[in-house]
Formats: sequence, structure tokens, C-alpha cells
Amino acid sequence: MRAHRDVLAACLPATRCGLRTFAGSSPEHATLEHEHEDGGGAALGPRVDGPTAVSVLESAINAQLARRRPGVGSCECINARSGEPMKIFISWSGAASKAAAVALQQAIRDVFNGAEPWMSAEDIKPGQQWFTEIMSTLSDTRFAIVCLTSRNLKAPWILFEAGIVSGHFGDMKVAPLLFEGRLSDLEDPMARFHGSTFDKPGVRQLFASINDSLGKPLSPKALNASFEAVWPDFESSVRTALALEKPPIDVFLSVPMASFKSDAEYKPFRAEAMKVLAALRDRCGLTVFCALEDIESIEEFETYGVSAREDIEKLEQSANFVMLYPERMASSALFEAGYALARGIPCRFFVRDQHEITNQLPFLMRKLPEVFSNVSIVDETEWSTFEDIAERLEQNKAAWFEKRLHAKLKD
Repeated sequence: MRAHRDVLAACLPATRCGLRTFAGSSPEHATLEHEHEDGGGAALGPRVDGPTAVSVLESAINAQLARRRPGVGSCECINARSGEPMKIFISWSGAASKAAAVALQQAIRDVFNGAEPWMSAEDIKPGQQWFTEIMSTLSDTRFAIVCLTSRNLKAPWILFEAGIVSGHFGDMKVAPLLFEGRLSDLEDPMARFHGSTFDKPGVRQLFASINDSLGKPLSPKALNASFEAVWPDFESSVRTALALEKPPIDVFLSVPMASFKSDAEYKPFRAEAMKVLAALRDRCGLTVFCALEDIESIEEFETYGVSAREDIEKLEQSANFVMLYPERMASSALFEAGYALARGIPCRFFVRDQHEITNQLPFLMRKLPEVFSNVSIVDETEWSTFEDIAERLEQNKAAWFEKRLHAKLKD
């Protein structure tokens, strides 16, 4: 055990070690393991923090780019030994990423006879030497896939492991597969790799790249037929995997309430806002939280049992934020919008004519779409009634709510 620790310590500066163990590692390895913050797997060797992981990966990528021929993602990537299956290393971190990686492993096996997908959780058997087995696998690997979800995009271990396989093991293709969100969500240094999104065109492109790397590739016709056969089950398995980390609330619907002076103002607005709530819940099939739902009269505000802490907890459990802001007013909805943005939650603000001062959002909020991705202001040029808002939400369900997106500063 001490010998393994010494090897890890000696290799660390050269980015040659630090590979994830499989679940259920033996107790004798406990001194080398640190639990992932997201609960998936364990990292061997000293804990790797974010800046260290980024530094390691950037150095590895720069070295890799110096060896590559011109062209995005281009590298010579063929079987290490002709006639043997090409090993494909699958990297993961977290429960959803692991389950998606297992589904990917099976799909690759079903499509390619000449490929051997490998992941630590599945392919290290009890009693095997974990360090020797993983290093041996990597030395024979020419293709690596990094399974990314919304929760592990910046996981230090993902970055560190990608740096290892890219920088130490020669001309290896490293392909990020983004199961949630868009490629624009990737940040340097991971963004420098040629990635794919989890949709049919994106995965087809990834499989074509695998095929091109085989010593004996499938014909285009055979590849297409095999891919079409496995895609439905693969897609279903991945959707099930992603649900493991899905926030319990799809949409936090924020509306002004206490700002209204009387029921004469509040009740008509509540009736209209309930149309939007019903559309999100019934027509879009989404889980929605909206405090207004339980408050029929402004007289109930003082006795309403949900505290500010509980309201914040609901926000933290939400994947998306939608705000209805009918006119300029001091409202806790503005606080909720700021909190959602700070959490990186995609935001949609439905407002009246912003040229009218009586309808305007605060100045900086009006500028948010210019500097943040996945933040939009939908004004009266795009809707006139609350039913219009309901229809717009329904029309954009797939683009706005079915992908795990993040609000972040634009480059």
C-alpha cells in the first residue's frame, strides 16, 4: 500500500496518476480515497482542487495540441495492436454520470465489434490491483469519452482525469459528451476538446468518430443501421440516468403579491397568473412552485405559513425561473430573480412595454440578457395576454425546460 502511495506521489507532478476507483473499493484503499462532493466514485491520491485540475488539464491540452496536425480534434487515433479491439476509456463522476456511462458502454458494445469500452466501476473485479489495472488500460487506450452532466461540468476530478489521458498517453482522442445543456456551457480548458451533445445528431457524430478510429471501421450503411437500432434504448436509459440528479422542481414561478394594495388589484392578477401556472403544470407536464397558488386574498399574506427560508429552499430545488412582472413595483420577486441568477438558474422575465417607465425593470436587470446566457426578457412585442404567455411557454418547452441549462456570464 505504501508503495502505491509513493508511486502516486511521484507521478502526480507529471500528471500520471489519480484515477477513480469503482464503488465498493476495499477498506485497505481507504487512506487514498476522497468522496466526490456529488457522491459518485472516489478519487485516489491527494485531493485535487479546482485550480490544480484546470492547470493540469491546460498543460496537457497545450502539449497535445503541439503534437496534433491542424484541424479541430484531429489526431492519429488507431488500434494500438491491429486485430485487437480498440479500448475506449469512459470517464464519469457522480450518480447520473455513472449511470449514463453504463448505458453508453452498452451502446458502444452493441454497435462496434472492434471496440472495447472500459469504465472503472464495471471492469475492475474484486481482488484486482486497481492501480495496475487502470494504468494498463490507459496505456492501451486511444479514445476517451468524458461523460458530463450539469452537476459535474466543473468537477475537479473530471478535469484532472481528462488531463491525464490527454497529456500522458500520447495521441488519444478525448471527446466530451454533454448529456445536459449546450456545448457553449463548456469552459476552458474542457471547451478546447471537440465535444458532442446528447441528442441524436450529436451522438451519431461521436459514434462516427469512434468508427473512424477503428482499425477495421464499419461501412457508413452498417454504422447507420446499427446506430438506429440502439438509439431508442440508449436514449431511454440515459433519460432515466439523468433523472437521478434532476431537481425536484422544474420551474419556480415568481410573481409580485404583497405589492398589490387591495384584492381589487390582486385577485384579477392572480386569476391571470394561474393560467400560466396551469399551462406549465398541465400542458407542459412540469413540476411548478408558485407561492401565489395558496394565497387567494391579500388578507392571507400575514397568516401565510411559508417563511423566507422555505421560499429560498424552493428556489434552490428549482431548475428554471420564470417571473411575471406586470408593472414596475417593489417586490420580493426581484429578490428571487437575483437569487436565481446567482445560482446559475436560467431566467425568463415576462414584462410589459419596457419603454414605459411605469413598466420598467430596474436598469441593470434590463441589461442582463446582454451579459448572461440563458437569461431573456420577453416583452409585450411577443405577448399581450397571459394566455399568450402560456402558449409561448408550451411552444418553448423543449428548448427552455427539457435541457439542463445554466445562466452564466458570456465570454
